[in-house]
Amino acid sequence: MTFQLAVCCSDGFVLAGDTKIRSSKAELSDSIYDPVASPINRSKTAFSRRHGVAIAMAGEGLIGTDPAIGLTSVLDSRYEVLPEDLAPILIDWGNEHFRVLFPRQNEQLPYYPCSMLIVRPLAKTNPLMLLRINHKSDVEYSHTSLVNGRDSCSAVFWLDYFRVGSKEISVRDATAIASLTVLYAGAVDPYNIGGLEVHDFSSGTWHHCDDQRTGQIQSRFKETGHKIRELSLLLAD
Repeated sequence: MTFQLAVCCSDGFVLAGDTKIRSSKAELSDSIYDPVASPINRSKTAFSRRHGVAIAMAGEGLIGTDPAIGLTSVLDSRYEVLPEDLAPILIDWGNEHFRVLFPRQNEQLPYYPCSMLIVRPLAKTNPLMLLRINHKSDVEYSHTSLVNGRDSCSAVFWLDYFRVGSKEISVRDATAIASLTVLYAGAVDPYNIGGLEVHDFSSGTWHHCDDQRTGQIQSRFKETGHKIRELSLLLAD
């Protein structure tokens, strides 16, 4: 499971998510026929060098592959200029990727096995897109914010609390809110969600928080969490 979110800001964009991945590794099991899920941490986001598009992936994938990198490679290699409406391209790629994941599946699955959160900073309208992959894939648009992965997680409360999408917000503030939301999702569901990656698009380019910076954010989150609990219990005094 994954939790990611993208936010449109007054001065750019913020894309944040967790970094926990579970991959089946037979060598860690007592039996080669009973592989276990081994958690690792790495980025789930890829960036198009040609078009400045960021793509964050949630869901299932084939071991040894990265669908987000695969999609950015297709965009960079096949298109000199991206059309304003990227949906047809994304849907075609999503349907093709579904056939790779499920070569014998000829009907729509009751769930989306994989989804891609896409940020297009240079798009004139609806710069945020969510590609939901299935036998017949579909796309959701937004010009405010989008959540990918476990979108039913209670962590989305923070987006409502800070009124993300209903008022203008700076990259600085969105970085703090997005980090808080992702880390809260990890606190609620630590088995499936963990770690943190944060990227922002400002001044015409993408910037990436390094391990030291995300480590500082995680430490502050723990300290703030303790203070919130203490202050909350004082409300009735």
